[in-house]
Amino acid sequence: MTFEIDRVSHSGSGSATRSGIYVTDQTRSRYVFFSDDLRESGWTFNRQINQPGDNPAGGGVNINAFDGPVRDDPGNHHLKTVADGQTVKLYLDNIPGAEVAFPVTNGIVFEFGAYTRAVGDSVSATFDNACVSTALPTALSCITASPAGASGIPGQSNVVVAVTIPRLLNLTNSASVTVTSLNPAVAAPVGAVNGSLTLNFPAGGTNVQTFNVAMLDKGITTFRVAGPQTTCALNDVSVTVTTTLIANSSFEDNSIATFPGYGAIDSWQGPSGVNSANGPFHDNGVVPDRAQIGFIQGSGTLAQTINGLVAGKQYWLQFRYNARNCCGGSIDLTARFDGTDLDTVTAIAPVGGSNPYYFRQAVFTPAASSGLLEFVTTAVLDATALLDAVTIVQRDAGNIGVQNPSFEASGTPPAPGYISPNRISGWNGSGNYGVNFSGVGPFADNGRNPDQD
Repeated sequence: MTFEIDRVSHSGSGSATRSGIYVTDQTRSRYVFFSDDLRESGWTFNRQINQPGDNPAGGGVNINAFDGPVRDDPGNHHLKTVADGQTVKLYLDNIPGAEVAFPVTNGIVFEFGAYTRAVGDSVSATFDNACVSTALPTALSCITASPAGASGIPGQSNVVVAVTIPRLLNLTNSASVTVTSLNPAVAAPVGAVNGSLTLNFPAGGTNVQTFNVAMLDKGITTFRVAGPQTTCALNDVSVTVTTTLIANSSFEDNSIATFPGYGAIDSWQGPSGVNSANGPFHDNGVVPDRAQIGFIQGSGTLAQTINGLVAGKQYWLQFRYNARNCCGGSIDLTARFDGTDLDTVTAIAPVGGSNPYYFRQAVFTPAASSGLLEFVTTAVLDATALLDAVTIVQRDAGNIGVQNPSFEASGTPPAPGYISPNRISGWNGSGNYGVNFSGVGPFADNGRNPDQD
C-alpha cells in the first residue's frame, strides 16, 4: 500500500516542530512516523512495533540520504511511504531513504499532519495532492525470474523458471505477467502462443508461478518478463540451446579462487577442482586450451551425462591429459562410456617444463542417444591427473584424425569470443583468434555451421 503527499510548506516557532506522515495499525499502537523535524534533526523516522530497536518518541533516526540544503528545508517536498506487509519504505522527492520494519498486513492507517514538541510551540503546515494506491513504485519492488539463465539441448523441456511478483501486487487484485521469447525458434515457454506466455496471479493467492522452458533449436534467446505498467522486472531470462556434446569442455565455466582449487566443476560430477596456469596442481606443461584445467587428485571419477548422440554412429572422444609433478605417487587414467572402458593410460608421467599436454583419442559407438562419460583415476600414494579440452565428435570409419576438428574443445568464451593469446587445443594461432557460437557471433553472424555449436 502506497501513500504519498506533497508537503507544500512548514513553519513553526518554539523548541521544535514536525510535519510528516504516520503509518499505523488500526489500534494505533504500532507505527512508523516519517517527518521533517524543524530546528532539530531534519528528516527522520520514529518506530513503535513492540520489538527491540523501537524509538517511539524523541529525536528520530536521521535519514542520511535526505541531508543537505536541497531537501533539508521547510519548502515543497513530495513524501511517499510504501507498506508491503513487512516493512515501510520511505521516499522524499522519489529518492529512497530508509526501509523500516513494520510487520502489519491489514488495517493500515495513514495520517499526515503538523506537530509540536512542547507546550507553547506553534506550527503550521500545508499539504496537497494526497494519494493512496496499491501500485508499487518501480524503484522499490520488481518482478523477478529465477534462474536468470538456463541452458539445454533441443527437445529438452524440464528446465523450470519461477516468476515472483511483489506480495502486495496481488494482495487484493489479480495480476498478470507476460513472458515473451525474443526468438521463439530457439526456445519458448511451454504453453506460449506466438512465443508469449501469460502467468495469472489470483487476488490473495500465491505470488510465485512457474513455467517450463521448451528448448527447440540451437542458439541464444532472451525471455522478456513484463508485468503491469506500475511494476518493473528485475531481470529477464537468458536461454542458451546447445548441440555441443560436452558441456564445460575446457573447464572454464567456473573459477575456484580458494587455494588450492578444490570445488565443484560446472556440468561435471565428482572430484576434485580446477586450476589456472598458477597451479598448484597444474605445475608443469602448458594449459592446452584457454586458461584452466580440471584435476582429479587421488583415485576418483569425474563424470558427465552425454546427450544428443545417434545410436549406431561412430564417435571420437578426444582429450588432453597430464600428471602433477609432485608428491611421489603414480596415477592411471581410464576413459569410460556407458560402463565400458574405452582407453586406459597407466602411470602417467608429467610432461615437464613448458611441454604440451598429452593427447588421446578413443573411438566408440553408442547403443543409445545418451550415456555416461567417466574419467576414472587409480592412484598409488599422492598423485593427481590433469584434464583439458574434452570433446566428442561424430566421425565415420576411415576419417583422418584431427585434433579438435569441430572447435568444440574451448566451449563458449565471453563475447566477442577471443581466446588469443591463450591456446585453442590442437591448433596454432597468431593475431586475434578465438571461437564463436554459430549464428550468434559476433564473428559467426550468419549461416549454420555443420557440426555442433
